[in-house]
Amino acid sequence: MNSGAKISLAIGGVLSVLSIVLMVVGGAQMGGSVESVDFSSDEVVYKGTEGGSFSSEGPLYSFSVFAAGSNETVDCETVADEIGITNSTSGEDLFIADCESDFLDEDDRTFLGWVINGADDFTVNETTSLIFVTKSGLSGGDIEGFFSGAFIALLASVGLCCGILILLIGVIIALTSKSSQPSPQLQVVGSDIHQTPPSN
Repeated sequence: MNSGAKISLAIGGVLSVLSIVLMVVGGAQMGGSVESVDFSSDEVVYKGTEGGSFSSEGPLYSFSVFAAGSNETVDCETVADEIGITNSTSGEDLFIADCESDFLDEDDRTFLGWVINGADDFTVNETTSLIFVTKSGLSGGDIEGFFSGAFIALLASVGLCCGILILLIGVIIALTSKSSQPSPQLQVVGSDIHQTPPSN
């Protein structure tokens, strides 16, 4: 077999095996990391007009603010102007009004905007309109471990693709290369190639 084919097959085989092992390790790490993960979707954390507070359970949460009533009865800009949702410690206003995202409206709620998840505790001011704050996101478990495992699995899948490609190249080289054979020499029977010609 051609030496180039042998090298390609060896490299491709080793890379493929290592990549498969890393994919298994990454997948196992992802599985172990999500066992105690809590996923919340559109869970109401504040509802009212009198003001109050709510807390963020982690950096992977987002908060949406709605007013009670359909967008036909609620003036988004007017209601959004009176909303204040602040960092409970610093007093920084973290509410961002967004009256252009009509597709987020619901039958009985009008979308008003977002809350930047920049604090663990939020304070809501008093409003004349009934508003809702909902949360969506992930908490608990080993979130960093999950993403680390996902990254390992992704790199391993790339490595596996490269390993298979190198294997294919090795197979192609092996099939297309011909083993070197000595070229045949024509020799007349009874003749000696080293024989000196007769002298006159």
